[in-house]
Amino acid sequence: MLTWRRPGISQINRWHRLNGRELKFVAVRLYKNRGFTLIEMVIVLMITAGALILVGRPRLSVTEQQRSEKLFWESLSSYWLETRGLAIKNRERVALIFDERNHRVYMEAANGEVQKGITVPDSLHLTKKSFAGANVHFNADGWANPQTIFWQSQLTRQEIRLTVQLGGRVYYLKT
Repeated sequence: MLTWRRPGISQINRWHRLNGRELKFVAVRLYKNRGFTLIEMVIVLMITAGALILVGRPRLSVTEQQRSEKLFWESLSSYWLETRGLAIKNRERVALIFDERNHRVYMEAANGEVQKGITVPDSLHLTKKSFAGANVHFNADGWANPQTIFWQSQLTRQEIRLTVQLGGRVYYLKT
């Protein structure tokens, strides 16, 4: 009698006749090759987690920068109204300064005193200034000269026009 073992299958006994001989097929499952060991599983999980972090990280960063840009425009809108209101309240000239080097927007009173400022996101840059420059000056009545300041967003590749209308009102146009 010949015995033949085939790994990977549960134990099955079968008898077959071949050329007058009886053959017994015994299939034995080898239990030590059942699956991952604990060390192999930890290594696979670490590699998978590392790949997910590397792939998922830029998307989080982009959405964070988009949120930062949106927050900047909202802050600039309220800061604009605050600067204009300060000029009317104090009956003096107040300037809204767009500082390219320090990525800041701040207000400066007639006596040169800097009130406070907001930070411009790194993804936004001043590209063109109007004839009057990048600063907006409000007189004691809250009026400002009409001008347009051009911004470039590196995220959306859009040009944003900050247009100051006569009287100090502002609107944004994305192109």
